[in-house]
Amino acid sequence: MNKYFKKFSIMLLMLLSIIGFGTIQNVTVVNAATVGQQLTQPEGGWRRVENTDSNINYIGKNWGLYYYGTESDGNTSCVMNPNGVSVKFNFTGNKIRIINPYNPLHGELIEVYIDGIKVNTHSLAFSDHRQVIAYENNNLSNAEHCFEYKFIGNGEAVFDAVDIDSNGQLKPYSELATTSSSVILNIEPEKTQIHLKETVTANLTIDNIKEIAAEDVRIKYDNTKLKFLSMDELEGIKLVKSEDKDGELRLILASKGITNVVNAKKALLKLNFQGIASGDALVDVTKGKVSDGITMEKDLTDAECGQATIKIDDVIMKDVNNSGEFTLLDLAIDGRHFSEDPKTLTQYNTDTVVNNAIDNDDLTKIGEYMLANPTYKFS
Repeated sequence: MNKYFKKFSIMLLMLLSIIGFGTIQNVTVVNAATVGQQLTQPEGGWRRVENTDSNINYIGKNWGLYYYGTESDGNTSCVMNPNGVSVKFNFTGNKIRIINPYNPLHGELIEVYIDGIKVNTHSLAFSDHRQVIAYENNNLSNAEHCFEYKFIGNGEAVFDAVDIDSNGQLKPYSELATTSSSVILNIEPEKTQIHLKETVTANLTIDNIKEIAAEDVRIKYDNTKLKFLSMDELEGIKLVKSEDKDGELRLILASKGITNVVNAKKALLKLNFQGIASGDALVDVTKGKVSDGITMEKDLTDAECGQATIKIDDVIMKDVNNSGEFTLLDLAIDGRHFSEDPKTLTQYNTDTVVNNAIDNDDLTKIGEYMLANPTYKFS
């Protein structure tokens, strides 16, 4: 009995050892292989598209098929003097692998762009010489992505195959809405015109980019016309650090988990200002940096940073009891004197919506101003 048990234990250890290398006979373990390892066939959950696929666009001169002998199709796309040449295509799904051979003549460096953003730089200095995973990203959103594999080194550029999601598709290359020509970080005021002493909320928003998990932002505002009051966090986003100095805000934010990673337009933070002088006040995102939390960290260009103007007229915003801000007390005063003649209450500004009456319109408007007052909070 012990003899058979010993044999079984040895066989089990051998089986576990095989599993550790990623395969059990002809069954491949999903995502077992890693960058730098040889992968002659796609793993489970992946499918391989060869370099001859008509959707793959080779940019640059003298691309041709060269026989390397052990590739799945027997050929690799190759070009000499590769600096500046690239491979482009679109794909659907949430993951991608680039499969390449290794050769001492290969280009020194390759840049990877997904949705217009550089996400990786690598070389092909691997120990295995055939069908090696040169690049992998399996944390993308399940959507269509544009992809560019750009050679910036010297020697020889090669491209063998691409592995994508088993349900994914390769498509002709086209730049999606997530490229660098669009505003990414922007300021969107809830009102673009306010009175003196009136408060206004401006949202810091992110758009036209995907897979973003953290942001570092600098915002300049006209502190001769606007007083910065406070900021409010929004669900799913953590305000890690904030500074306000000489009319410039420094804000560092992070997503709380994968479900809050940015993949569509999103408000990141609410900024609260008060008008202190009449005129046009600029609120401007001057610098921005974003990261996906995988490998990418991107500095935004000026064109990718937006701005907004808040117009402040010379009408002084007066609250009911002249305290300088709207609170529950202002609402209570109008509530107590509802339907009375506002002219008889000279100590107050009860007729907020001017119509010579203390009515529902006044209560509604005072309630709006009260909720918009960032200093009015439960203690």
